[in-house]
Amino acid sequence: MLDTGSGVSLFDTEAALQLGVSGSDLMRMGVLVPITGIGGGARNVPFIPVQLTILGSPPDARLSVELSVGFVNGIAKTVGNLLGRDFLHHFDTAFPHSASPPRRLYLGRA
Repeated sequence: MLDTGSGVSLFDTEAALQLGVSGSDLMRMGVLVPITGIGGGARNVPFIPVQLTILGSPPDARLSVELSVGFVNGIAKTVGNLLGRDFLHHFDTAFPHSASPPRRLYLGRA
C-alpha cells in the first residue's frame, strides 16, 4: 500500500523471512529506529537496506530503488505493507482522478 503520510517504508517481518532474513538477523543486521504510529505509540523498528523492483509493462519498464525498510511484526494483518514517501521520492508519481476502473498509478523517471 502507498502511504503518503509515512516518511518511511514498513514491511511485515514475514516479508523479511521471504527474503531469507530471520528475526534474529533483523536485530543483528538492522539499525533500530524509533517509529511513532498514528496512535502515538512508539517502538524501535529494525531497518535494513532492500532493493525494490517494480515490475512494469512491458518488462523492460522495470524500476528499481534501494531503500532502508523497517520491519514490523504483524503489520500486514492490520494496515498492510507500506511504501512511504522515501519510496515515492525516487519517482515522478501521478494518481488518476477518474473514479472509474481501472485505477492505475504512474511511476516513472524523467
